Amino acid sequence: MALLAEYTPAKLKGRLNFWQGVWYTATTTNLALTLLFYSFDVGADIWRWSVASSAVFALALLLLQLGFLVESPTWLASKGRLTEAAASLRKMYGFDVRAGEPDTAEAAKARRQVGFKDMGVLFRGSYLPRTVLSTMISLTQGMQYFAVGWYLPVISLELFGEQFEKATLGSMMFNAVGIVGGCLSAYFGRKMGLRVSSMAGYAVVFVALLVMGATFKELPIFFAALLPVLFIFFHSAGPGPNGKSIAALSYRSDIRTLGTGVTGMLGSFGSVAGLYLFPQLESGLGIGTSLMLLSAVPLVGFVTCVIIKWEPTRTTINLEEEAVGLSPRQPVSA
Repeated sequence: MALLAEYTPAKLKGRLNFWQGVWYTATTTNLALTLLFYSFDVGADIWRWSVASSAVFALALLLLQLGFLVESPTWLASKGRLTEAAASLRKMYGFDVRAGEPDTAEAAKARRQVGFKDMGVLFRGSYLPRTVLSTMISLTQGMQYFAVGWYLPVISLELFGEQFEKATLGSMMFNAVGIVGGCLSAYFGRKMGLRVSSMAGYAVVFVALLVMGATFKELPIFFAALLPVLFIFFHSAGPGPNGKSIAALSYRSDIRTLGTGVTGMLGSFGSVAGLYLFPQLESGLGIGTSLMLLSAVPLVGFVTCVIIKWEPTRTTINLEEEAVGLSPRQPVSA
C-alpha cells in the first residue's frame, strides 16, 4: 500500500481503493478452489489443499515483485542512495536523470532507518488525528467484516440449508458483490472523499445489521439474502478499503511504511475480535441477537468519521515537505 500510494498521482488518489476489489476477487477464488478440493473427496484434509494453494500464489507474487516492483525513488533519495533513486526514476518514468553527489553529513544522517521505536511520531501534532482516523476505520471495518463476512458460510448454511456446496456457493455470491463494491470504492473515494464514503458505508451497514438481526430467518429467502448483499456491498464500497488507503496517503514517504504498518497492526485487533467474539456471541445468544449487538461497531466508526475531518484526497498539504517531528537527535533528511 505504501508503494502504491507513492506511485499514484495526487489527482488519482481514490484509485488506491481498487485493492479492495482485488481482495474480494481473491476471497471468491479461494471459495471456488475450496469447492474444487471438496469434489476430490479429501474430507478433513481439505485445509491442507487450501494451505498448499496459497503457497502457489505466494510464489507467483514473489516472482512478479522481483520482476516488476521498483523501489520508491523518494525513499531512496531520502536515504542518500541517489544512484538507485535515479535508476528507479528511469525505470518508472523514463526520465533521463543522473545522480549528483550528496552532502556527506546529510547522507550519513539520512541512512538512519525509521523503525518501530519511532512509532510515537504518528501520535503527535498533525499526524495524531490521521492515525486515529485510519486506525479506527481499520479496527471497526475489520471487526464487522471478520464477524459477519468471514462467517458468511455459516450464515449461508442458515439461509440455504445444510449442504456444503450450497453454503459455499452462497458465500461466493455474497463475496462477488464485494468485488463490485471494492472496485466502485475507488469511484466513491474520488467523488466523495475517503472519509465521507466511509461514513455512508457505515450508515448502511449499521441499518443492515440491525434489520438482519431483528428479522433473521423470518423474512423470505430473497429478502433475507439481500441483507448480507447490502452489508458486503456497502462495507466494500465504504470503510472496507479506506483504513489502509487513508494511512497510505497520510504520511510522507520515509514514515509511510511505519504509518501503514502500525495502522494495520492496530486494526488487526478488530479482525481478531470479530473472529473470536462473533462465534462466542452466536453460540450464547443466537445469530440474530449477535448481529444486532454487532451493529454498535459501524456506529462507532461512523461517529469517528464525523468527529475527525481529515481527508487525504482533498488536502493541499505537501506531505514530503511536512515536518515529521522525530527527536532532534534522530533527524530524517527530506
